[in-house]
Amino acid sequence: MGWTVSKIASTIDNNARNGEHGVTNSAIPITQIEQEVITERMSILFEATRKGNIPLQGLYQDINGIPVDSMDIAKIRQVSSSQKVKHFTVPKIASLFGEDAIDYIGSPLRDAFSWKVYTDNRFTMHKYKSVTHSKPFVWIDSSPREDGNYDAFLFNYPKLIQFISMTAIFENPYDVLDYSGGVRTDEFPAPEWVVEEIISRLSKKYIYFYRQLNSPSQPNTQSDITT
Repeated sequence: MGWTVSKIASTIDNNARNGEHGVTNSAIPITQIEQEVITERMSILFEATRKGNIPLQGLYQDINGIPVDSMDIAKIRQVSSSQKVKHFTVPKIASLFGEDAIDYIGSPLRDAFSWKVYTDNRFTMHKYKSVTHSKPFVWIDSSPREDGNYDAFLFNYPKLIQFISMTAIFENPYDVLDYSGGVRTDEFPAPEWVVEEIISRLSKKYIYFYRQLNSPSQPNTQSDITT
């Protein structure tokens, strides 16, 4: 079953209304429920990973044609301020999955192996690798920019390159849809078990909300204190 965030939110809202006998005076916009669906997705995944490994199928999203420019990375102590490095930006990655969060990053045609990716200072040790020291690699700065995206730098790639492609698990799946090269799909990137848990949790939350919203006001039966 192909779920969209709108369909999930509508299902939650319908469940909550039916659970409260068809209430109609909703105070919650559907857009707010949609945002909670996205947030709840990461909460469920976080809890699941703490219990052990989980299947990642259905969580990955593609971005094709991310534009590449060049940037001075003087903020990195190992690089001189005059050195320009190939640079691009990517949406915030779901770091809780570690290296598994990125399935592919490389040629825009996806016709070669994925480049090695670092998200910490270990990239400075790449040059000491006996076999792969001359291979292209990417360092992603995990400190978000002002726009919420990450800076990424491509090393050991002497050829001209204008675009790169990427497949990864992102914290907010809808950041990808608004991103240059983001693959346009309405399907919510989550396996069925995650969708079912989102619907269950948020339906219970809103049933309680509607119950509180529509409960009759209780009169104050406390007697006046006389002296």
